[in-house]
Amino acid sequence: MARNTQLALLLMAGVSLAASQAYAGSFMLREQSTIGLGQGFAGVAAGSGGLSSMYWNPATMTFVPGWQSEWVLNGIFPQSDIKPYSVGGITRDWPSTGDIGQDSFLAAGYTSYQVNDRLWIGLATNTPFGLVTKNPFNAPGQVYARTSKVASFDLNPNIASKVTDWMSVGVGFQAMYFKTRLGQALSPAPHAPKA
Repeated sequence: MARNTQLALLLMAGVSLAASQAYAGSFMLREQSTIGLGQGFAGVAAGSGGLSSMYWNPATMTFVPGWQSEWVLNGIFPQSDIKPYSVGGITRDWPSTGDIGQDSFLAAGYTSYQVNDRLWIGLATNTPFGLVTKNPFNAPGQVYARTSKVASFDLNPNIASKVTDWMSVGVGFQAMYFKTRLGQALSPAPHAPKA
C-alpha cells in the first residue's frame, strides 16, 4: 500500500473514532402521532400508527376505509436549567438560570377520504419544529442566547392508490411556514444590548 493511502486510512479511522453522537432533539418535534409515540415509532411508516401514519407514508391511507379523521394534542413540558461554574477561566458559583424551557401544546390532524375502491385523498397538518427557550436577562450565558424561538406549521395534502390488494402507492406535497427568533447579548456585560 502506498504511504499516502496508509496515511489517509489512518486519518479516516481517527476521525471516525473521534466522532460522537448528539444527545439532544433540539427544536425538532416527533409528536405527530400519539399511537406512534406510544409505540416508539416502530413500524409507523408501515401503517402501525393508524391514520397518522400518512405523515411518514401517504400510501398507508389505503388501510383506512371511508371518511376518517384523527386529531392529536400533546403537552410538552421541557425542563432545562443551566448552572455555570466558570466564566472567562475564573471559577465562580453563579446562580442557576432556573427553568428556561417554556411549556407548549402541540396539535396535529389527519383526514382521509376514500373516493372509490382504488383512490384515497387526505390532508395532514403538523408542527414538525417548535418550542421556546428563554434565559433570564443578564444570565452568565447571555452571549450565547437570551431567547430562542422556533415555530412551524406544515400542511400536507396527499393522494394514494391501492394498485393491488397487497400494494399501495402514495404521494404528498408539503408546504411549511417556518419562523425563528434567536436573540443574544452583544457582550457579557450586565445590561448589554441584544442582537
